Order: sequence, then C-alpha cells, then structure tokens
Amino acid sequence: MGMYLERKIVTSLEKTAFSGEMDHGQIVEECRRVLKRFGVRVELSYSDKLNGYEFEVSGHYDSSRLRQPINLVVYFSLEHGARFRWTGTRVNEFRFKMSQVLQHELIHKCQAQYRLEGELGYPVCFDKNKQEQLYLANKDEISAYAHDIMMELKR
Repeated sequence: MGMYLERKIVTSLEKTAFSGEMDHGQIVEECRRVLKRFGVRVELSYSDKLNGYEFEVSGHYDSSRLRQPINLVVYFSLEHGARFRWTGTRVNEFRFKMSQVLQHELIHKCQAQYRLEGELGYPVCFDKNKQEQLYLANKDEISAYAHDIMMELKR
C-alpha cells in the first residue's frame, strides 16, 4: 500500500532538471519549483558529517502553519564547495529520499487532521534520552516509519 500522493510526488520529482554540476542553491530551487504544490518549503543546509557528494534530507511538519506546513531541509557537504555533481545513481537516490521524507511528513499532516482538539502527537520531555524514546514509541512515528520501510522494501 503506497501513500495516496506517491505517484504525484514521484511524477513531480521526475520533472527536476538534475544533471552535470549544479550549485546547491540551484538544486534547492528546483525542488521548491516542483514540490510547492504539496505545501512544502525546501531549505538548504550543510553538515560536517557528510563527505564528498553525500547528501541528507530531513523534514518537519508544523501543525501551527496553515500555509506550507511541511519543511524539508537538504543537507550537503562543503567538501567540493557549493557544487554538486550528478550521476544517474545520485539523481535516483536524491529523488527517492525527497519523496520518502515528503511522504513521511504528509502522513504526519494527515494524522494531525484527525487528532482531537488539544491532543498532542506525543508528550515533550526535557530528558534527551527519554524524549527520543517517547518519539520513537509514538504511534504516529511508528506508522510513518513503517511507510518509510515499505518504500525501502518496494524499491
């Protein structure tokens, strides 16, 4: 079972013009262009944990935002400056990761729409270890991560 917007997201991401060498900013602009219709903001960031042409994508759903409640952040390494060199494998991996993270956050958006007024997704705790346990044990996260795993297996 795929998510109801999966085909539309994949089709949109296939319209990205990723080839050759591109500035990180151009990549993010291209993502914004094709994903805007899904209520997504896309931001650029850098991580010291990444090397070469590695990248990561993270996401966050903010239920308090009416417009563009989903924020995706694309992380790159600065090892090659602000440039990224595409290969066929990198294009496929990038599109898959963007789709997976966006679908994960859209699941959270859907979950929030059916939550009772005032009900929180999971309790907040100031103990960092306990907070991570609460986060990963939350039924919303279990459901969204199950979808992520299904996508990995299907791929």
